[in-house]
Amino acid sequence: MSKKVLIIEDNDSSLKLFSTVLKCGGYQPIEARTGIEAISLAKQEKPHLILLDIRISLLNRFETLKLLGDEPTTKNIPSIAITTDPIDGKREEIVKLGFADCIAKPINVKDFMDVIERHIHR
Repeated sequence: MSKKVLIIEDNDSSLKLFSTVLKCGGYQPIEARTGIEAISLAKQEKPHLILLDIRISLLNRFETLKLLGDEPTTKNIPSIAITTDPIDGKREEIVKLGFADCIAKPINVKDFMDVIERHIHR
């Protein structure tokens, strides 16, 4: 059975790209476009990893991350921040917010998959 990765991304092009890359890597992507949808899907699907665009709509990244962390069924699932902001020197800051790691957009497929592999097998 392939491991599930919940992608929380409101940009359709990015969502499709991440899903395609994950499928090619042997993972089962689960797609959410809002924080509200993501909370529900995370409880239902119990993914092994969560990718969270830090600029999502409806619930912001902090609200979504907090709700996922407060929920007994999702609190131990690592969350990776996805951002268009430069991450050089900011990784430590992002981790302090509660994320396990971060990925910069536009993605480099190899680096993207390296981060996924590093955190999904913990």
